[in-house]
Amino acid sequence: MNRGGAVESLNRVHARFMAGCEQSEVRTPHGVWKIYSGGKGNETILFLPGSLRKAEVWFPVADALSGQFRFVAPSPPPIETMEEMVSGCLCVMDAHGVDKFHAVGHSFGGMAAQALAHHMPNRVLSLSLFNTAAPTPLNSSGIHWAFTSGLTFLARLSMQVPDKWARWGYPRRLERTHLRTVSDGEKSFWTQFLTEGNERLSMEEIGAITLRAVPRFFRDTSFRLGDFRNWHNRVLLVNAEDDATIPRGAQRGLHALHPHAKVKSFATGGHLLPITRWAQSGELLSRFLPALV
Repeated sequence: MNRGGAVESLNRVHARFMAGCEQSEVRTPHGVWKIYSGGKGNETILFLPGSLRKAEVWFPVADALSGQFRFVAPSPPPIETMEEMVSGCLCVMDAHGVDKFHAVGHSFGGMAAQALAHHMPNRVLSLSLFNTAAPTPLNSSGIHWAFTSGLTFLARLSMQVPDKWARWGYPRRLERTHLRTVSDGEKSFWTQFLTEGNERLSMEEIGAITLRAVPRFFRDTSFRLGDFRNWHNRVLLVNAEDDATIPRGAQRGLHALHPHAKVKSFATGGHLLPITRWAQSGELLSRFLPALV
């Protein structure tokens, strides 16, 4: 698809998604969650974003499934612990009158989806996990160091750098790393989409999940390999071989934690598969989820 065609296609999908969904807010003990909801069907999907905290990254996938399922896609505030994330998700679903739901999460959202299934197994109908990991005994000490000591150091360092300086060059870094496998047209669309609004946020707000919630989750939590043994609902694991954010050891630990999961691995696509492989992600879920209905 050429540059103009790619942008036109994504703009058209985004316009349709925005026209067909409702925007709302849910106040929780740890802040206000902004919500996109819509679709139709007897079952509901909870779409959880990664550390960017932008529910909108799921819009092409949610749009593709909106004819079969209801969906709730929250943008959380800058939460700092997994407990806050889980509590907020449950507040959001309660506010929408949803008892049981399918949890679909990307990166940190995938970690949160697993935490939800672990803490409230009777409420989560299935797990679909994109570009994510979990703290398990198979994760090497190097992985734990990266998510604890390394990120804690970066957190301290980022607080010493003026916000404007720290954000300088972010669009180009985004294009060269996470979006390097997509066409020029989609790269332009997603770069503008992902950076829009960041100018109004401090680095402390931007880094809350990456620099504090994730290290705390890996430091304080350890899923045992049998934790999901008696949880018989289906699991879909989706990753990319060129994902530089989630180490291979972490992916092996995730597969060991969910030994009966269906696995889809893309050769390329990086760490943002719901964006870089949005059409394929929608197709995967459209095949995986109806089998559960």
